[in-house]
Amino acid sequence: MNNLFSYAKKELSQDAILCWCINWLNYPGQPLYQLGKAVLDLFLGKEKLDEYQNVDVKQQYEKIDILVLFSGKKNGCINDYALMIEDKTNTSEHSRQIERYKTVLVKDFSNRIGYSSYIKTGTMYDGDWLMTHNVNAVIDLNKLLAVIQPFQGKCSSDILDSFNHADRIPRIRGHFLSRFQNRSFWPIHLSHNPACRCPGNFADF
Repeated sequence: MNNLFSYAKKELSQDAILCWCINWLNYPGQPLYQLGKAVLDLFLGKEKLDEYQNVDVKQQYEKIDILVLFSGKKNGCINDYALMIEDKTNTSEHSRQIERYKTVLVKDFSNRIGYSSYIKTGTMYDGDWLMTHNVNAVIDLNKLLAVIQPFQGKCSSDILDSFNHADRIPRIRGHFLSRFQNRSFWPIHLSHNPACRCPGNFADF
């Protein structure tokens, strides 16, 4: 299959795909409208709303990877919101990015309720999972695929079908994790190292 994700490997490409997914909220009645809601629900985590309106998706606003401005209803109350998304492929958060971008939300969108989320589709390290203390939702590739895959095949979309390529990544990681735990290809000096025998050391390989 001529797969988009064989070429779109950079963070800006991933930004574009996520923006495309969320922007379906501006097309009610279309087959992928519910995809837009599911993806925005994912990024809001426990703060997800009952419905969304007036969705405006921006890229690289004040260096924020993705900024989503929207109105929404929750428990009968309608408010305006601003969501910043920090998007990573194989790197991690650095230079106090989240803190700086939150400051932008407060300064430029003080009339909106602000939320933040962090997504990484590469290998998640401890520091990535600890982002739960700084943002409303931390998302890895498995969580993203769990939201997107139910929509594959429901409509004609080469972009969604291309996510079959991304689906192979967790299976590859699982294969290597199994081999590490079984020490099937470790050098002899590693296989006798107690630190290397701890499965937790490779729990998120």
